[in-house]
Amino acid sequence: MARFELKPVNELPKRRLRREPMYDEIISNFLQSDMKYAEVSVENKKPATVLSALRKRAKDKGITVRSLGGKVYLERT
Repeated sequence: MARFELKPVNELPKRRLRREPMYDEIISNFLQSDMKYAEVSVENKKPATVLSALRKRAKDKGITVRSLGGKVYLERT
């Protein structure tokens, strides 16, 4: 039988989010460009990860982030 231990704690540790400034840079570069649409791909990242990260950062910036056919796109609105 496996041994285990339960220890009381007063509170849960704070969750540390890893910030990826690369996604902020993608949004910034798109805003500075004259592109209406752009396809985004990030090396070693799944499209769903890129989609989620960009959606959070594009909020209230006049950009729509879409996933079509397994690819991620930015669109000026």
